[in-house]
Amino acid sequence: MTADGMFGAEVSPPVPAKVQMPANIPMDSLPAASVLTPLSHAQIQALGITHGPDVLVARVPDGDFAWLIVFCGAISQAEAARLGLYVRLLDQLIRTAVSEATIKLICAMSSHLLEHGDAASDAASAAVDALNASTGMASSALKVTTAYGAPLIQLGQMEPRPGDAAGGSRLVIVRRAPNRYALILVLTSAEGRRVTRQQREVADAAANLLDAWIRRVLARLQQHDSRTASRTFDEVLDRFAGQAIELGSAVSMVVLLMADAASYPGLTQQWIARIRGVMRACDIVGMLGEGEIALLLHDTALDRAEAVAQRIVKMLEAIGDRHPSPVVATGVAARLPGSGSGAGLAAEARNDAMLRATASLTQQPRSS
Repeated sequence: MTADGMFGAEVSPPVPAKVQMPANIPMDSLPAASVLTPLSHAQIQALGITHGPDVLVARVPDGDFAWLIVFCGAISQAEAARLGLYVRLLDQLIRTAVSEATIKLICAMSSHLLEHGDAASDAASAAVDALNASTGMASSALKVTTAYGAPLIQLGQMEPRPGDAAGGSRLVIVRRAPNRYALILVLTSAEGRRVTRQQREVADAAANLLDAWIRRVLARLQQHDSRTASRTFDEVLDRFAGQAIELGSAVSMVVLLMADAASYPGLTQQWIARIRGVMRACDIVGMLGEGEIALLLHDTALDRAEAVAQRIVKMLEAIGDRHPSPVVATGVAARLPGSGSGAGLAAEARNDAMLRATASLTQQPRSS
């Protein structure tokens, strides 16, 4: 059964036979019962099943995204009873297979996630490879982004490739913790085959494991950030910038030097909250130090970053509260795809801001 409520033909007897039923059967045209049930003559005709004086159907296992088993032919009551027994055995077999496959995969993925320790990308890559092998998918992809939309982990092709078959051949699983992160797992079946119930349940268990693992990874990063806040935030920004550059995106860093911040504890955080309210979800805004605010802008070249900095300055000046004109100077730095890593980008933008602040002071007229 696919997500659109249709049963599509997947498995048929190995001996070639004359086609006796349609390639797709709508779920709402079938009996509600999941056990082996005979269809009426009117139902058989409505489905377009030919050469089947008797048609029995059953869904295994019971629940969402089941398989539909269809038997056609001259079926006696004794044969129907025997088929009913076979269907119940098949149902138990599928449930056992799903459980065993899930346990085996979780053990394999857990060992990979523990083996690679703090190397998050390597650990995730090994775990996704194990998932791909367990489900027999053609490809699997994983993307984890921060609350601000910045990429934390990205593996594989997230978007459908040209020529990929539709109609239930892709499975997308999303796990999200508000204000913390979002996890997207994408699996594509081989040869355009529909994703089965077993593959869905195994992949769902794998997504739960990855979700729990990501929570621990972010917790370790937050603990590390709290120990070395300003220095580490520089490194976090540089790391996110480097990841964006590797993915083919231009990035820019804007640093704002704010006035009166040292005299008013918490003022820098208030300015950050105001700035964050007018930025895109993918942009990162935070404090380098008291009176120093940094913005990492994805998909943004240098000229656009300069325009963003000017817009923020005007926005803060227009607030007109107890602390007007808070921005002393702005600094900007940018990197293009292929220009190397993002190392030092935050420091470069901070130095640019300090140079502009110094130049502004030297150009001010002296009082007589």
